[in-house]
Amino acid sequence: MASTPEAASQPGKLLALLVEDNQLDAELVVRELERDGFDVSSDVAQTEEEFKQRIAAKRYDVILADYSLPQWRGMEALEIVRRQGLDIPIILVTGSLGDVNAVECIKHGATDYVLKDKLARLPASVRRALQEKRLRRQQKQAETAMRESQDQLQAIVQSAMDAIITIDEQQRIVLFNTAAETMFRCSAAEAVGQSIDRFIPQRFRAAHSGQLRSFGLSNTTRRKMDDLGVLYGLRADGTEFPAEISISQLELEGSKLYTAIVRDITERWQADLALRASEERHRQLF
Repeated sequence: MASTPEAASQPGKLLALLVEDNQLDAELVVRELERDGFDVSSDVAQTEEEFKQRIAAKRYDVILADYSLPQWRGMEALEIVRRQGLDIPIILVTGSLGDVNAVECIKHGATDYVLKDKLARLPASVRRALQEKRLRRQQKQAETAMRESQDQLQAIVQSAMDAIITIDEQQRIVLFNTAAETMFRCSAAEAVGQSIDRFIPQRFRAAHSGQLRSFGLSNTTRRKMDDLGVLYGLRADGTEFPAEISISQLELEGSKLYTAIVRDITERWQADLALRASEERHRQLF
């Protein structure tokens, strides 16, 4: 019978593929597992072709393979599973296996090996193999979730309308989003790794470094635009522009990162200047 992921995860249920040409030995293996509490469903493959057909048709929890069969070897089953990228634990169940062959099997991906005259060891070996498989699956799921989260965060950062720039403790740029590229007229490829001073007018650089050190020593995690007032940025072509900036700090793996959100207020600045000029003209007129 076929197994579903839900059925395989229930306590005691086990879908096993036995690579074995001796029917009595196959029955002994299943009986030993059932004696230990496993609810075993099993198939038997005697040839390489039959083995390939079996693993293509079902999702087995474990493969129990005789090391040496008349037509092929358990080592070849290891290689087939590895080539197909299947995460199925393989335990070699054999009449005899020297130390050299045992080491070779483990090197090629066998989870364990059990001698047929010591089948009492088999249930514990199977439980351990299943636990290791669960841990691998959980780790893979966690890594996938982290990658997806990072991709989503990257998409959010890149779609932001304000420039987002992250620097390390040496004030080297480590993140430069799309809006920053547009605002500073410089590509991220060119900006990353450069000092943030490149985008600060010369007359403000010393003050900026001092303020950043002071901020890093403080217990403040972020400073808003209203706290910092109007600052100036320097584009790659040498032109300056007024900006509002919010800055936050984060300690990651023992090192601090500083992230600035920069908003170009040139249009607002020009509108304010025009308004003040208009007000002055009206004041003089009247």
